[in-house]
Amino acid sequence: MDVLNLNLCKETLKKLNPEMYDIMKFEKNDKFDSWIKTTYNCLPKKKNEE
Repeated sequence: MDVLNLNLCKETLKKLNPEMYDIMKFEKNDKFDSWIKTTYNCLPKKKNEE
């Protein structure tokens, strides 16, 4: 995924690991979306192969 789709990311996390989703949603509260964006931005980027 080159561009973050926040809703897709949240839906996927909720499906794959509902407990983690609930914990992080509770812990981060109104900063949950920001936490997801920051986490995504810290992931290593795949280099384009030419």
